Amino acid sequence: MVEETPLSRKSAVGNLLCLLDYLSSLRRGASVVQIGDALGLSRSQAHRIVKSLTAEGVLSRHPRSGSVIFGPRMAGIALRLLGGSSIRPLWHTVLTTLVDEVGATCNLVVYDRCVGTYFDRIEINWPLPVQFRVGSTIPLHCTVGGKLYLAMLPRAEREAVLDALPLNPFTARTHTERNIFEQHLATVAAQGYAINEGEFFPDLAAVGVPVCDADNRLVATLGMQAPLARLSLADAQDQVPRLQRAAAQLMAVFDAQDG
Repeated sequence: MVEETPLSRKSAVGNLLCLLDYLSSLRRGASVVQIGDALGLSRSQAHRIVKSLTAEGVLSRHPRSGSVIFGPRMAGIALRLLGGSSIRPLWHTVLTTLVDEVGATCNLVVYDRCVGTYFDRIEINWPLPVQFRVGSTIPLHCTVGGKLYLAMLPRAEREAVLDALPLNPFTARTHTERNIFEQHLATVAAQGYAINEGEFFPDLAAVGVPVCDADNRLVATLGMQAPLARLSLADAQDQVPRLQRAAAQLMAVFDAQDG
């Protein structure tokens, strides 16, 4: 039996893959020095690799810390790979079952560098004010997923994001006052779910829950949407346990793929 030879870090491809693997294991970015130490490279070697990948959009620099993080091109590659992988029918089945049970549009949103992107979405035959496709991005301050994302950030990180986040009014119900919005996020964090009553579109209601791993790190958000006339505040709260069960099923699917 022929054994596969481990990929050598001495090759250009080996260094590239080791760098991507290293960054994917971190919650935050890394400095060039940290990358060099982790990969056994000199600072100049690590700098050249980072510079080349940054020029291609695979890597980027954090606007505040300057640390190396994944860039928009890498995020797009990841979404396309996951969206077309063999695991998609598994999570899509969970989403389909949820839609059938709650009778509303449901979606799965993932986050990268403070940008929420639709990862999967199933529409129901109700006249919603807008239709989103997989790959569409969402605002953070007026969607259930965005509010969950912000609420679950460490305090210092959340404050930094809010410092740069314009609270633009989409409707008369959108949170536009920083202090009031931070109080709202504290409520979201405490209750473990978010509700939206016409904050993004005036006639649209939504409720969402986090999809978290075993370490309570946010992997995605799961939400359902319906016209306000069909989804009251009480109705939305009643659906939270069902959404939480679906979120646990989705996380089990993702864990199974990792295994």
